[in-house]
Amino acid sequence: MMRGSAHGSLVLLIGQIITAAISTITVIWMARILGPTSYGQYTIALLPISIALLFQDLGMNTALTRFCALYRYERRTQDLRTVVVTGLLFSVATSIIISAALYILAGPIATGFLKRPEVTPLVQASALAVLGAGGLLTTIQAILVGYELMGLRSFTQILWSITRTAFTVGLLLIGMGAFGAVLAFTASQLVAGLLGVLLIFIFIKFEAGKPSLSWAMMKEFLSYGIPVSISSLIGGILNQLYNSIMVIYVATDLIGNYGAAVNFGVLVGFFTFPIATTLFPLFSKFKPGDPQLKSIFRMAVRYTAMITLPVVMVIIVISGPLTQLIYGADYPYVAVYLNLYILAYAFEGLGGLSLGNAIVGIGQSKISLRSSILTFILGASLVLLLGPTYGMVGILLTMIIAPRAGWLYQIIWARRNTELTVDWSSTARIYATSLLAAIIAYLLIYVPKLRGWPALLVGGLTYLVVYLFGLPLSGALKRSDVDQFEALVDELGPLGRIGGWIISLLGRFTRK
Repeated sequence: MMRGSAHGSLVLLIGQIITAAISTITVIWMARILGPTSYGQYTIALLPISIALLFQDLGMNTALTRFCALYRYERRTQDLRTVVVTGLLFSVATSIIISAALYILAGPIATGFLKRPEVTPLVQASALAVLGAGGLLTTIQAILVGYELMGLRSFTQILWSITRTAFTVGLLLIGMGAFGAVLAFTASQLVAGLLGVLLIFIFIKFEAGKPSLSWAMMKEFLSYGIPVSISSLIGGILNQLYNSIMVIYVATDLIGNYGAAVNFGVLVGFFTFPIATTLFPLFSKFKPGDPQLKSIFRMAVRYTAMITLPVVMVIIVISGPLTQLIYGADYPYVAVYLNLYILAYAFEGLGGLSLGNAIVGIGQSKISLRSSILTFILGASLVLLLGPTYGMVGILLTMIIAPRAGWLYQIIWARRNTELTVDWSSTARIYATSLLAAIIAYLLIYVPKLRGWPALLVGGLTYLVVYLFGLPLSGALKRSDVDQFEALVDELGPLGRIGGWIISLLGRFTRK
């Protein structure tokens, strides 16, 4: 079961890298063609969309993923068609209502909220993106994840990025400017969403029967999903509070240093997003008392920590030469901010992604809501205390500390109610190995005072070698783990040859 999830994570990772590469090239080209003013209008016009999508979903997509995974595991195949139809119809209906409201209120939104009446046509052009993104594309992707069709999920995302690129190039070349860019964004969402619906009914075989909308099922979905939606909304409000304190108390040049540091967060996101996406349907198959849940949770925590911790630590080790190489001397604080910002991802061995996904996956979405409220209370209190006094450093410390309140509540609840616990011995070995590799790599960079590419190569390779061989020698990597990884790379064909050679070599140092 974990092998399938690992394979799904890898498929999503590849899809995400392809999507990011296409989107990055498109955005850079678009920004150069439009110029700063028109590109700014494009960016501003899409802001209402991001806010509207917070209220459109109401947790339905999370519910779709969970119940698709659960019903498949319980072999309730006769209910799956109703699950898909109910979720799709709800998402389409709510997104049409919000799209219509956004189109009608485009003028007041542009004038009153955005303070730029000239972007009214752009806001109108963006309105149907709520239907494409919220009503179709993300809903289809939620269903595909619930069915654990990660390849198709990645395909829909790549399809959207390619479609967006084609529309953007075509509309900008005929001179439609910022309006054309927004129209391309909207049209690509709709096209990708409609094609996604087609893929659902081609690749998913439902039992024969008339599709039906179930009000009872919709009520169950919303009862489960609304707490998840409120949790996301609370997180969004807390982030806005952080941004407000930043604007008030932090100098503009320091905010620029922070913005440059945040760009590196995508390196960790490449790994955390696929892992989180595959863990959720895995945990959704179980109920709180299932005997398999405890062992799978522990295994998920270990594997997630093994993958994400080295990424976090190696970025911290090479942050100085990395930021100097990319940004030069104009951003003197970006390395400090990067170290603090990336440190928030270093808690995967303590539960992290696995704990939150497990709790929501087994149907306890209200526990997730309570943990979000605790995080909000601590985060709001800390940022109001530390932000005015310590500026950007205080805000970053708040971002690290505040989520621990929710984590502590979740881990206590999980231990008392589900017997879910972290394998603390294994976790300690992984952290110790990561720290040892970081110390050795750091010394080899900074004692001889290496700079630029030599520092990146020496630091990165040293960390990788020490970490990889430290895992089996410390006992953090066991023979069963090696067997799991070998089975995974065997499924990758030619792509897995290098990984297979490394894993085979590590297996010689692994304890039974």
